[in-house]
Amino acid sequence: MSLTRRAIGTALLVVLTGTLAAALFHRQFYDPPLKNGYYKSQGQILLADGRLIEATHLLRITGQHFHAVTRQGDTVLEHSGTISTRGGVYLLVDSGSVQQLSGTLDDDMIFGMLYGQRSGARIQLIRRGPCLYALETGQIFCPVVEAR
Repeated sequence: MSLTRRAIGTALLVVLTGTLAAALFHRQFYDPPLKNGYYKSQGQILLADGRLIEATHLLRITGQHFHAVTRQGDTVLEHSGTISTRGGVYLLVDSGSVQQLSGTLDDDMIFGMLYGQRSGARIQLIRRGPCLYALETGQIFCPVVEAR
């Protein structure tokens, strides 16, 4: 093998390795922004004691800001804040409140509600197909398709 071929092969390997490293770095520290619009899910939640309660989750995204309302049984959580896309997608809660916290929720749901309304809370969103799963609060948000 000639010296020129070896040099070209080495240069190509260095370029490919650098490109791969840059792509991995970019993927680790940047996630594409979420699309503006509404995300929603609704259904029933099975509590630890075997009871079922109705649940609705609504998330509105406008630019780098969000507003979310969750109703689980007779409890309503409202929170808002900004969206971060560094190292994943996160909702950064600026303010929130829980209304009518009652005995109809189990401990895991109460924790999720209280954590989600706390100023400074950081909620990671994990993409699951077209939907988003809020890791810390267990909520699922799917895009609302508007009729044309």
